[in-house]
Amino acid sequence: MYFIAIIPPDTISEEILRLKQEAFHKYGIKSSLKSQAHITLVPPFHSDREELKLKMESLKKFLAGYKSFEINLKNFSCFGEKTIYADVVRDEKLLNFYQDMKNSCQEFFKFDSRKFSPHITILNRDIPEGKFQEIWGNYSEKEYLRNFQGDTVALFTYLEGRWEIEERIKLIPLL
Repeated sequence: MYFIAIIPPDTISEEILRLKQEAFHKYGIKSSLKSQAHITLVPPFHSDREELKLKMESLKKFLAGYKSFEINLKNFSCFGEKTIYADVVRDEKLLNFYQDMKNSCQEFFKFDSRKFSPHITILNRDIPEGKFQEIWGNYSEKEYLRNFQGDTVALFTYLEGRWEIEERIKLIPLL
């Protein structure tokens, strides 16, 4: 299995990892530790290696003409009582990038049919029953403001129970 995502710089990835580790130590929540911080563009999909090569050629062709852009994180939010995440500001450049990618690569990738909701997951799936409100209370009032250049798109591969980066593709740097 594979998925495609924007990855933040190491400083933000390390902050997100610390938040995930805190939740593991305090509540035993570990499913989100299976991948590094990312903003999903193409949800998990199956592909053989030959087909994957064609998909990645399509993606690289699209990305070759794209400049990096600023991504802003603003506080935390949640999807029901299943997922807590760092909220990504839905700005025009990010939304245009996603829509352009979807239009350019839809022949090769199945994009989520739901509205694009960019986010970086902190906790999901194994939040203990009856503990969500307590855990959410730790995040709902916490201020978290970060920004970074969205300059790297990654192909993640599922290996031995974890999502690992198989390939990084750099966007054109801003001058």
